[in-house]
Amino acid sequence: MPNTIEITSSLIKMSGIFSYDPKKDKNKFLQAGFKHMDVVVLPKGMPAVEKVDKIKASKTYQKNTFYKEYRAIMLADKEGLENDRSEKRGVISYLREQNFKLAFREKETEFRFESQMQEIYLFPDGTGIFSIQISPEHQNINAISELIFKARDFSSELYFETTLFEFHAWISKYVLGGISITGPKIITDEYSGSKFKVYTVIDLKLEIPDEELNHLLYEIGTSSKPGTIAEGGYSAPSKEYYSEIEDQSMFSAFKNYKMLALLDSFTVIGWNNYNSLENNFLKFNTWNKSYFNLYALNLYIRFSLYRFNSCFVDDPIKFRDEFEDFMNHFNLKHISFNFLPNLIFNKMRIAMAVDEEVVYFRTRLDSLANKIQEGQEKKQAILLTIISALSGLGAAKDILEILNRTQTHLQWSDTRFYLSISSILLIFIGILVYFLFPLTIKKIGRKFRKSIAKILPV
Repeated sequence: MPNTIEITSSLIKMSGIFSYDPKKDKNKFLQAGFKHMDVVVLPKGMPAVEKVDKIKASKTYQKNTFYKEYRAIMLADKEGLENDRSEKRGVISYLREQNFKLAFREKETEFRFESQMQEIYLFPDGTGIFSIQISPEHQNINAISELIFKARDFSSELYFETTLFEFHAWISKYVLGGISITGPKIITDEYSGSKFKVYTVIDLKLEIPDEELNHLLYEIGTSSKPGTIAEGGYSAPSKEYYSEIEDQSMFSAFKNYKMLALLDSFTVIGWNNYNSLENNFLKFNTWNKSYFNLYALNLYIRFSLYRFNSCFVDDPIKFRDEFEDFMNHFNLKHISFNFLPNLIFNKMRIAMAVDEEVVYFRTRLDSLANKIQEGQEKKQAILLTIISALSGLGAAKDILEILNRTQTHLQWSDTRFYLSISSILLIFIGILVYFLFPLTIKKIGRKFRKSIAKILPV
């Protein structure tokens, strides 16, 4: 049956995480041919007057569709700002419409495809997400499935202009301006796995039965060969697992398409739902930009939570503060006035186990708080012991007598002696304060260093 399914159009976007230097790396993308992404992707050759109208209409649509908090993050301008917001919390995004002709190689065979668009999303903390739009040489369901299967793997062998690359190395050189996404000392490589994330929208020429559509959704979403479920071989999912996917991960809002949200992929298959930029400007931008932005934000949130959980043991106090700041600004539950963007966003969020990671990290924070409280109580007990011991020395009169005898024995002047005593007391008080309130002292130190870093030239 898969061989008889005809495709009208498709959108396949491979995405991944990388780290960048906010002060040094932005120019790399501009030098590589990227331009600041506008609110909407416009067809080439569109008259200038019509472009202005489309951009204006798109801005109005975004304002009427998405909450301000979400717009401030994902729909910011080229400086990371959204209209009247003064705080730079927004993503700076870039687009390049450059057509690359590529071929995956496996043994002696080649699988040809193209990459027509490349996108970069730069989050303010030095985390970036890239996306490359790809399409197979032949527009059919088997070719789409094979392309996704090969393109997901970091190490797939790729031919470009007679040179052989691993796919991740080609992306690093030709998309990210030389920024590596895998290898030693690459922070994001610790949490990104070995496969890219897949965002796929397929529009069929004709409607197909509901059961067949569900099968196809599963097969494309899991990079399985079309027809796997019907064939019932060893690669087919168990009935229990497939039922779980159907019940929990497949969803729809309208009769002409269904969606599947999984940990590493988001798939949409239907009819009269999507078309290319040249054939339907609105449908293309709805799936390529409006809803893909939801996917990019969820990828960032998921990655950040994995990073917090992984790095937490290295510096609990630092990452606790960063986590609270992150949660206050990026952990959005609702992003739209309309039901469909909220539905899609939250299904993606469930598939990526965002809330589970938040709960897990909160549990670790609670454990830390209890440990800190226990430590404080022990320190207070030690302090009380010291105070009790000092009280045994007698009244202030006795202490002054001891100081006088000590000064006489050392034969120091009043100035030298009492300056020394004052210094010792200050050091003792400093040690005591740090002993009792180490977290507060570290926090003040971090704020001080940040303030100095802003003042000093780079």
